[in-house]
Amino acid sequence: MQTKGLMPSKVSYLGALKACGAIKNLKQGRKIHDQIASTELMSDRLIGATLIDMYAKCGSISEARELFDCLPNRNVVVWGAMMAGYAQHGHGVDALELYKMMQHENVSPDKVLFSSVLQGCASVGYLYSGRLLHDRIVRDGFESQVIVGNTLIGLYIKCGLVEEARTVFDCLIDHDTVTWATMITGYAQYNFNLCALKLFENSVQRSITLNKVVLLGLLKACGSIRAIQLGQLVHHYVLKGGFEGDIAVCNTLIDMYGKSGSLKEAHRVFDGMQHKDEVSWSALIVGYAWCSDWDQVQNCLKTIQGLRMKLDTVTFTSILTACSHGCLVEEGGLLFRSMMEDHNIVPTIEHYSCLVDLLSRNGCLVSAKDLLRSIPLPPDLTIWVALLTSCKLFGHGKMGTDCFGHSFYLDPNDPSSYMLMSKLCADGHWHVDTQKVSELKGSPEGQSNRALAWIEVGGKIYEFLTGDRGYA
Repeated sequence: MQTKGLMPSKVSYLGALKACGAIKNLKQGRKIHDQIASTELMSDRLIGATLIDMYAKCGSISEARELFDCLPNRNVVVWGAMMAGYAQHGHGVDALELYKMMQHENVSPDKVLFSSVLQGCASVGYLYSGRLLHDRIVRDGFESQVIVGNTLIGLYIKCGLVEEARTVFDCLIDHDTVTWATMITGYAQYNFNLCALKLFENSVQRSITLNKVVLLGLLKACGSIRAIQLGQLVHHYVLKGGFEGDIAVCNTLIDMYGKSGSLKEAHRVFDGMQHKDEVSWSALIVGYAWCSDWDQVQNCLKTIQGLRMKLDTVTFTSILTACSHGCLVEEGGLLFRSMMEDHNIVPTIEHYSCLVDLLSRNGCLVSAKDLLRSIPLPPDLTIWVALLTSCKLFGHGKMGTDCFGHSFYLDPNDPSSYMLMSKLCADGHWHVDTQKVSELKGSPEGQSNRALAWIEVGGKIYEFLTGDRGYA
């Protein structure tokens, strides 16, 4: 256009600046800025806001702020562009400071600006400021705006307040893909697996398109509660979305099928992968361990060594946990030794905790206690509670009392220790001891020793409370 002697219009400049921001071409963006600076368009507030946005998206937040400070008669769009830039780069404190400045200049925020400031709060975990903004949003009548609701949901999830996020979700009249994705992912992130899957079913009924991040969260949720039929439905959406070639999705599919006991499907996904990494093999090994197929676990470990791949500490924690649940006592011990000798991994407290749980869960309480005396790391609360749980299961009162003493020393307020010890005393008819435990921490018999459990029947997930008698 300029080579023909034509001056670009405002619309042309806006389009060019947005393109520079989209591809992060800072050099070209600066050239366009220089051209605009010599025209009367430099005083145009939309041009100013777009320049700020371009600099922010190109990573030059300092140039964005320098321009912002030079612009006269800043309107809500200009303020919003600068706050959005700060929020995008995790400068939440700066975004909030700018919001306070704007209030002194009597500029009324709009839905986009509210969304940017809330993003800033989320980036630094400023829950109190976020709640104050939420109150202002309600007063100004923006609570039904999807863009604002989405950011509020994201803020509450970032701060771990999943129920408050769901309240915002339910109050929205309209929900877009981001709304569904943020809420489902939040549920999955905090292991609200049943809620995540129920919301997924609702999204399917509304033909909502879900992205890769949501599908990954759903697959993890299905694996956690072994919901194989819903997992297969999520797999269908993986194929529908064209994610079957994504290595992270395939690894999570293998993990989901393995934990759900469908090793044939897990292996089918594994065999169909063009590229397999350590996580792929780890997911397959954990699946075999969950299903107590030790021969396949060994075969996979040998193959990995032949491929010169290295498994990390988290992988061995997962395999040892699976061995514990699969009653593979001898095999778990061999794996622990192989982890140190063949893979040169120094055991962490998590590994020792798995080994103690493996031994004690399968009745080897004395061996578990001997192991505790020999480990080079101080046992944590998890280890003592695991051993106390097995003492309660097998009626070992003396060792259980010792475990309770250690648990009490590490955390006097841990309710699980009191409930387990109280039940151990009650089951052994040690009424005096039961009274002593009750005096230490209220009356644990008055508290429910129930836990949430799930079962999948006909593709539907049912939630129920387990009684304390079947707890192991």
